[in-house]
Order: sequence, then C-alpha cells, then structure tokens
Amino acid sequence: MSPGSYAAGAAEIFQEGLRLPPVKLFDKGARNDALWAVIGHNVRETDTVMGDLQSQIASLDIGVQAISRLVVKYGAAALLTACRAFLDASEITMRARIDRMPDGVYEHEDFLDDDGIDADKPVRIHARVTIAGERMTVFRSRA
Repeated sequence: MSPGSYAAGAAEIFQEGLRLPPVKLFDKGARNDALWAVIGHNVRETDTVMGDLQSQIASLDIGVQAISRLVVKYGAAALLTACRAFLDASEITMRARIDRMPDGVYEHEDFLDDDGIDADKPVRIHARVTIAGERMTVFRSRA
C-alpha cells in the first residue's frame, strides 16, 4: 500500500500486507518451501524480505545453540531453576516498588491529534491505575 511497508492510512486489516494463519516455516528441521514461495511472491522487495526472514531464523538458531550449551554445562534442571529465580526476583522487586506507591485510583486521559485516517477526529486515550499494597491494575479504555 505504501513504500517502506508502513501503511498509516490503512483502514482495514487486508491493507496491512500479507496475512498467514499459524503455519510452520520449518517442520522437523525441513524448510517448508511452499510457504517460503508464497511469502516470496507476495512481497515487493523479495530479496530483502527473504533475507531478513532468514536472518531472524539464524538469530534464533544462535539462541538455541547458546541455551543448549548452558544445558550441557549446567543441566536442564539448573537452567530452569535459574530462570525461575530471575522471574521471582523481578516480581519481588516490582511488587516492592509498587508497595511504596500510595494506594489509590489514578486516572488520566489525553488525545492524539487523529488516527491517520480521519484528520478531524481526535483519538482519546484513557487509563485508570489502581494501586493496592503491592498490586497494580491498569485499565485502558477506548473511545
């Protein structure tokens, strides 16, 4: 719809570009060539897009190799324990920070100039945050 693939004026999802259902690019290590062909035939900059996709996959492969080395060195159980510890520590830290905030309900709203399609129609953004002890709930409303 527009150069650079950013379609600010898109009014429906089909203007956003190629839409695919959940489908595997690779299955049991084998590339799904039919799917790669569909993608390649439906983008403007085939070489660039396919190269980007291959780069993303290569980066995932590097991540898999790094995790595999950690499993070999420390064992899967130790790695899972460390991951749980990281998650637990970040939760404890976040809850402690929230607990220092005054309990209450906080609201704010603002407006974007427009949505990129209707130039005369501002877009309302409204959020309500409730803090109760170490818990924070964020509610965002539309319209």
